[in-house]
Order: sequence, then structure tokens, then C-alpha cells
Amino acid sequence: MIARSLFVQYVREALADLHNPARLEMNPLANLLTRGRSSDLAVGQALRQILREAIETLRPGPEVPPDHPEWLGYHLLHQRYLQGISQVMTCERLGLSRATYYRRHHELAKAVAGVLWSHYQRQKPAPAAPPEDGAELSPDERAREEAVKLAREAQQSLLDPDELLQSAVETIQPFARQQGIELGLRVPAALPAIYGDPAAFRQIILNVLTEGITLAAGSSLDLLVSPGKREMHWQLRGLDKADLAQRSLEEVPGFAVSRALLEVYGGRLWLDEAEPEGPVLCVAIPVSRPQLILVIDDDADTVNLYRCYLEIHGYILQAASGGAQAWAILAESRPDAILLDVLMPREDGWAILQRLKALPGTADIPVVICSVLSQPQLALALGAAQVLRKPITADALLQALRALLAKGDS
Repeated sequence: MIARSLFVQYVREALADLHNPARLEMNPLANLLTRGRSSDLAVGQALRQILREAIETLRPGPEVPPDHPEWLGYHLLHQRYLQGISQVMTCERLGLSRATYYRRHHELAKAVAGVLWSHYQRQKPAPAAPPEDGAELSPDERAREEAVKLAREAQQSLLDPDELLQSAVETIQPFARQQGIELGLRVPAALPAIYGDPAAFRQIILNVLTEGITLAAGSSLDLLVSPGKREMHWQLRGLDKADLAQRSLEEVPGFAVSRALLEVYGGRLWLDEAEPEGPVLCVAIPVSRPQLILVIDDDADTVNLYRCYLEIHGYILQAASGGAQAWAILAESRPDAILLDVLMPREDGWAILQRLKALPGTADIPVVICSVLSQPQLALALGAAQVLRKPITADALLQALRALLAKGDS
């Protein structure tokens, strides 16, 4: 059973990707909500339909007056997600301030999650009482959260995947022999390097293999590795179809933890059930270094919003609440871009920007000014590469970063 708080987070991410079926297909809700649903739609499109239906259930009835707050909430959801209107335009159309928008959006996302939670509960054969927000997490859920937290905070470096795989297989072999499973590893002679924390990737491999051994259909299990231009692919073959048919990937603890860890690095984990010889667990890992973004902003809610916008697209975020913390981070690592607020105590964003552009080690790092102030000419004169006025939409932020980082690659 997934914790309700984690379920709500998945709903928030799915709403942000409502018009991107490929991303929806990788959301854990795709497994949790579309199983057993008779539809000719692909999984991502089926989840999109479920989300749209959930929003429509919040539409007030004809007895509700047009000026009632319930209509405001429905119009916010309808314009932002069903019509795909930007956050800024939605605020303008509905006459909402940034603070009111965020507060109402938070409440409405939980309302949509409540509708979908009931849908999820009805699919369970023997549902237990759902844990409410703030309830104690299960050991599996706590392990996943702790693993992801450590992966995000860990120092990342270039890794040799062959060395990691061989080491993990050597560690897991005693367990495989104990279970009567012959574990095969097929790796090409040369694999491209990957980027991340070695302990996190070792744990991903161990989790996948441990669960695979317990779910093996016969006496053998094979892990096939193949490189690609942008991603390295793993395929775990030999899994039991009947056993996996009873559970989603989120209900297999090791797979769920590995999936969460992979998402930190822009990777993916999914089950391919179309193979004639049986289900295949698939893993895709980016072979290029993920782009690191430093956020300098004293508002924790804004930092969390940027994190939601960017991490699902493979970016890694570091956060500093002010200049002192930012300089400490910059002494240890070099970000690909910096998102900089202006209105901060002690040292404002203008002073930080001037110092960034004056120092040889940081002068060429593109800086995006993200502020409620509208002073683009000053920002550009001081060396900013781009200016975004808050509230900032996910699309605007992603477009700005992609344009700037593409210039850096050319």
C-alpha cells in the first residue's frame, strides 16, 4: 500500500505532465490507476483521461451560484490543465495573486488526489485503511524517501558502469546461489560512463537483482546491458509473469526504490510485458552528465516549486538561501546555470550577480534573474543571461534553461 502523501505527490507531477503522455507513462500512477482498465488507449493517454475525469468530478453542480468559490477552483484547474493555459495567464484571467494561486492550487491538487485515491482504493482487492497525511510511513516507503534524499545530497562524479555491475553481481551471487538461481550478466566490451553517486547506483543494481531473484520464473536470470547514444539500457529477463501480474512495480519494494533513485538522475524503470518469453524489467540511464542548476532564493516554497519543475526533466538542483551559502556551494561545484532571486536579506541578488560576473571562476556561468521585480534592463546590463518575472511557469523556466544551455553546448 502506497502512503497517501506520496500518492498526492505523484498526482501533482502527473498534472504538470498532463499534456505529455510520454512523461505520464513513466509516472507511478500509470501502474497504480490504469491496471484492469479496458481501453484501447496507451498507458500515458489512459492516465491523462483518468486525470481529466477526476478534474471534471470537481465541477460544481447547477445549484451552485456562479460566484461561489467552488467555481473559482474548478475554473483554475480547467484553464491551467484541461486548456493548458499558462500559470501567469490563469492568474490574470481569474484575478488571482501569486500567493492566492499557489494556495488554491495546493488545495485543488489535493482534491484531485482525493478523487484518484478513492479510485485507487476501489481497485485494491482487499484495501486496508489508507494512511492520512502525516501518518507514519511504512518501512518500504521510508527506505525509498531516505535513499532518494541521500542520492540528491551526495557528491556526484563520473562512474564506470561495468565496474559497478561486476561489483554488485559479485555481492549478490551468494544470495542467488542460495535461491538456486543462475545469474547471468551480459555486458559489451566498452560502456560509456554514467554520472551520479556510486553508492546510489550500486544500490539500484542490488535492489533490481535481489527482487529479480525472488521473482524468477525458473532457475536462471539474465541481465543484458546495451549502450545507446543518450541512454544505457538494462534488461532483466527471466521474471515470472504470473507473480508480476498480481502486483504493480510500486508494490515491489526494491523496484520502487530503484525507480525513485533513477528519477533523481533522469533515468527510468518500467516493465515491458509485450515480450513473448515473459515480462522484462527495463532500466534506462542517461550516459551524459545531467545539468546542475544552482537556485539562490530565500523562499523555500519557490525552491521546491523549481525542484518539481526541473527534476522530472533530469536536472539536478542545488539550493542556497543567500549569498554566503551560494559561495560555499560554488567553492565545491560548478553549476551549468544559476537561478537568482533579487529580493533577499543581507545580500540582494544584484550584489550577488555583480560578484558572480566579476570572478573569473563564475563569470561565464549563465544567470537567470527570477524575481517579482520587473527590471530586465538592469539585470541584462549587470550580466544576466535571461530575466523571468515571478510567478514563473514550468514551461517558461524550462524554455529559458534549454535555450541557455544549448548555447553553452554549441
